[in-house]
Amino acid sequence: MNERRKGYSLIFVAGSLWGLIGLFVTILDGMGIEAFNIAFLRTFFGSIFFVIVVILLNGIKGLIPNKTELVLAVSMGLVCQTLFNISYTVAIKTIGVATGAVLLYTSPMFVAVLSRIIFKEKVTKIKVIALLVNILGCLLTVTNGNFNALEFSIIGIAMGVLAGFLYATLTIFGKIAGNKKCNVATISLYSFVTATIILFFVGNPLGQIELLSKPKVILTAIGYGLIPTAMSYYLYMLGLSKPVEASKVPVIASVETVIAALIGVIVFSELFGIYKFIGIALVMFSVGLISLDRRNDVK
Repeated sequence: MNERRKGYSLIFVAGSLWGLIGLFVTILDGMGIEAFNIAFLRTFFGSIFFVIVVILLNGIKGLIPNKTELVLAVSMGLVCQTLFNISYTVAIKTIGVATGAVLLYTSPMFVAVLSRIIFKEKVTKIKVIALLVNILGCLLTVTNGNFNALEFSIIGIAMGVLAGFLYATLTIFGKIAGNKKCNVATISLYSFVTATIILFFVGNPLGQIELLSKPKVILTAIGYGLIPTAMSYYLYMLGLSKPVEASKVPVIASVETVIAALIGVIVFSELFGIYKFIGIALVMFSVGLISLDRRNDVK
């Protein structure tokens, strides 16, 4: 497997792990943990795991970032994690989960535009078709064809679109870091540390310290911080460090939607209708379709 294909494969696996986010969030929410504190637990335990990863891979010296790594890490922690979590949480509270998720999946469009501007990537016909099919697939997967479930509010829609944009910046920052040959684990560590510090004050976890200190909450949070957080982010950033095309990445990572939908059906007994099936099929088709567009691929 060449480096390009390896990069796309890593991103596909990372997206699959992200599909488990809803499972952990639902469990923690059921335990009474507030939304921002759930985000705090994720970045806090993610930071701990990344400390271990950095030391295992690079030794103690790996904990010392260079100037470029530190700037990128802090930027990612602020923009891609903290501001994203805040805007997405506000969107969900204002316009509901379905509408918020639909707006979030506009992110591939933002990545395509930003990749054209920053990385000079070409916008091909196959890429445009794959992006449109992907967005339609995500829409059907999330709503199961029930568009009456979509809610509208100027503030909510604005926050949802902002969340989509901020979600897109993760790919851009990650690709910049990869182009600059930065240490993936070190950048991931300090981006999570940055987000943890900010979310500590935004979420006020001390207000729920008695609940957060319960063994079942800690065990769930550890799983949340490890599987769909530290592991997924490391694989995603590692994938972006390969010679992949940034504008293709969100489409490939959208397998997250498929996994999340299947978890909803299998674990939470959500309805699996024809529209959800079509949506999943379209998402997977878009992933296959965009892999055919190799005009800009680097060997």
